[in-house]
Amino acid sequence: MVPRFTAGKAGLLALVLGGFLSASAWGGELPSRFTLGKYVPGDAWIYLHEANTPKRAWIDKKWKAVFDALGSSGLDRDVTSLALSLIPGEENRTAAEATLEKWTGLVKSVGWSELCAKEFVYAQRIGKMPIGFEYFLLARSDNATAAKNASSMAKLLTEIAALKEGMEVTVGEQHGAKVWSMAINIDSKEMKVQLLQKGDVVALTIGSDAMTEVAALMAGKGKSPSIVKTERFASAIKRAESPEFMLSFTDVKLLFRDLKGMMKGVTAKLAVARAAAAKAMAEQHGKDDTQGEKPEGLNVLDAITKVFDRCDVVDYVLETREMDGRRELRHTVTRLQEKKKKCVLARCFLDRKSFQKFDRYIPAEATSFSLNTSVDLAVLYDFLLDVVKNDIPDGPEYLAKWDALLASTGFDPKRDLFSWWSGEMIMVEMPPAVVTPMGGADSVVMIRVKNPQLAREKIDAAMDFVSGFAQGQ
Repeated sequence: MVPRFTAGKAGLLALVLGGFLSASAWGGELPSRFTLGKYVPGDAWIYLHEANTPKRAWIDKKWKAVFDALGSSGLDRDVTSLALSLIPGEENRTAAEATLEKWTGLVKSVGWSELCAKEFVYAQRIGKMPIGFEYFLLARSDNATAAKNASSMAKLLTEIAALKEGMEVTVGEQHGAKVWSMAINIDSKEMKVQLLQKGDVVALTIGSDAMTEVAALMAGKGKSPSIVKTERFASAIKRAESPEFMLSFTDVKLLFRDLKGMMKGVTAKLAVARAAAAKAMAEQHGKDDTQGEKPEGLNVLDAITKVFDRCDVVDYVLETREMDGRRELRHTVTRLQEKKKKCVLARCFLDRKSFQKFDRYIPAEATSFSLNTSVDLAVLYDFLLDVVKNDIPDGPEYLAKWDALLASTGFDPKRDLFSWWSGEMIMVEMPPAVVTPMGGADSVVMIRVKNPQLAREKIDAAMDFVSGFAQGQ
């Protein structure tokens, strides 16, 4: 069999052969059938988009057969029967079974697959709501299918609202779209679960008022650009192959910026609460016994913020997918922030050796193979130790305990592993020498080493230790 790449091959090679590509190397674009991205707010930090293509018909058919077989196996009935049997009392079991049938019927009344027949989008951003995140789900099918399934989803939402007294679903209109809304109060703040249907599009959002932005973008009245109209996404999509049926865009820099902003807000609230407590203590006892002390919560938040600053080196990650016959190919581009390429964490990924004439290691009968430059474990290890020492409360104490543990075991990662382990790897899958009912394949992993002689000595020592331990058992 001719060797081929498994899914993910392009992303791996992008990192292996130089890592971070220039725009001229690829020059992809977003195909016109990817329409739903126009309705996702531009401040989303993650954006996943799938658009149907006839080229996936064979794979989709096979997956459908798998799920159909699973559904007809009776496994769900067996699990349900087992769960019901654990409920004491015939009356309680009957009530539980009726409740289960009711909710199962509501969930099954929605045609989830047909709802996403043409497109599906998932997006997320840091929000102002109590749980900290806002979620976006959008699907495109056809007008009739969208209307039918939106109605079924609205019934499901209404039943959820009925579980809590005072909670209800209201129906209104936003920019010509029908919108169902359910408000939930958490810590005196309102979170909304909203459902929208307009033409062949159905959207579901969880957030403070996320659906307002979606509806405005759908009507061409958005106050800010959608994610596919932002400069960052436009720059990223030019650096990868055009997606044929799926793409994912992760704005890592934006995520860290918003997370650090969230930590700053929580820190400010804790500081205000501490000041109020100190004032009350002073009024009651005539003095503030906490003066000069820093609350444990603030110490932890300071440490988290410092770690975020250390790890904030990636700009974005973009992955696109396409079909090549019956193979699914993935192309991944990871870009570092320009000013962070020389920092320690970035060096873990950049200071790697590329593979030269790697095909000489791949047998002709191989069924798949992959190459991975991995990370510089020695640099990463030193980085983690430095973070613990300088950024974590009581870090030096933890490091002392770690050193004591290593001394007691006689193992030193830097001496016994990182001194010879380089880390670049080639993984090869071969037809199984012995075929079993469970399937599977034989595999080989090759790892580049810095010092072959030292590697042999350390591996021999490790094998002797394992052998001696096994014999002792």
